[in-house]
Amino acid sequence: MLKRLVALSVVGFAATSAYADMTALDTNADGVISFEEMLVAVPSVTEETFTTLDINADGTIDADEYAAAEAAGTLPATDG
Repeated sequence: MLKRLVALSVVGFAATSAYADMTALDTNADGVISFEEMLVAVPSVTEETFTTLDINADGTIDADEYAAAEAAGTLPATDG
């Protein structure tokens, strides 16, 4: 039981951390990151990289896509 609680706490912390990072990029607070918003933080990001992160191909990065990219280590590093 304790192991399960610790595991859930770690997962919860990781999700909270990812969400906090995502909200910093989501400058218009609409719950998703557009390519333009990503460019502000990561001027070197390409449309190809952004499209790869956009799993559902809706033109934005949502919280689930952001968390998946963070877990996979595929988020581009912010400049600065």
